[in-house]
Amino acid sequence: MNIEFRIAFQVVEGNLGIRKEQLQSQKRNHKFIVGRAIFVKLMKDYLDTPWTQLGRVLGDRNHATIINSYKTADSMMLDAG
Repeated sequence: MNIEFRIAFQVVEGNLGIRKEQLQSQKRNHKFIVGRAIFVKLMKDYLDTPWTQLGRVLGDRNHATIINSYKTADSMMLDAG
């Protein structure tokens, strides 16, 4: 795993207390959904990481699921104002 992924995992863990293994799990609690969305948003906006690569890193998720996570992050940001 490259340094960018490790840093993004550390950012999410440091700010939300969600470990890499939890982000990669299939659990769907709200906390993990939010963490995954933030991870995807960071990696896509700042490094333009491909959807499929993000899906592989986050537990072999489909690219459509990753795109949905990205949209979730955008929606959360709009709701927060």
